[in-house]
Amino acid sequence: MTRTSIATTLCVAMFATAPASADLVMLSVADNLDAAIGGLTGLEDIDVVQYNTATDSATIILQNSDFDIGSGDTNAVHYMPNGNIVMSNLFNAQIAGLAFEDDDLVEYNPNTNTASLLFDGSALFDSTAEDIDAVYVRDNGNIVMSTLADAGLGGLSFGNGDIIEYNPNTDTATLLVAESDLFDDGAGNVDAVHILENGNLLISALDTTETVSGIVFNDGDVFEYNPLTDTASLYLSESVFTSTGLANDIDGFTLVPEPGTFGLLLLSMGYVLRRRAA
Repeated sequence: MTRTSIATTLCVAMFATAPASADLVMLSVADNLDAAIGGLTGLEDIDVVQYNTATDSATIILQNSDFDIGSGDTNAVHYMPNGNIVMSNLFNAQIAGLAFEDDDLVEYNPNTNTASLLFDGSALFDSTAEDIDAVYVRDNGNIVMSTLADAGLGGLSFGNGDIIEYNPNTDTATLLVAESDLFDDGAGNVDAVHILENGNLLISALDTTETVSGIVFNDGDVFEYNPLTDTASLYLSESVFTSTGLANDIDGFTLVPEPGTFGLLLLSMGYVLRRRAA
């Protein structure tokens, strides 16, 4: 292997394993109730917003005009290390020429405006009437999800407050977090999930308030849950919204990898090229 290829491989590895930023998140809201956050107002339920918690500023990443059919409700979102966005919709929708249903997961490349089907719900769920409302994709390709209603997948039956992990290679699903363990009253509906490097989960719930490990969270809060110790703490408060009430209900949430990592990649590649030219 040449010196150039070794350096390039190391750079790519650095980019692929970029840590998630605690400052930069992507989210969507549940309803068209004029949600406002980070200087943006009048958010719609189809919008995907990137929010910087350090600067309290937000930008639109996806909106109605990005979809071929200008209606819908983005209710699950995950940011991939390569910059692609995995999403699901409350209704049937179409983006970049790809039509998909509410039980599907689509991987969208905003740079090339192309989309592909990551998960075909009608072929994989036990029923054709399911709706994915929370998603996280692991590096190994396994899909962590929750659904709007009770569902069956990969030999597992689960409720809308359960978080499950699906292995597409073996077509098997396992229970990651049980609804009965997560919510103090044994019942709730998970509508956003993200997994941290330490194994803890970032979760938002559908109902107006839910009690987890003795703490009451609003539907616009994101809380960090440790399944090993059954403890929870507030990660992102609904108070970051400048709107009020039901407008602030988060129904999609994901962390964004550190933006500086790509800069390190470019700097390292530039160093290699300069060495070769010398």
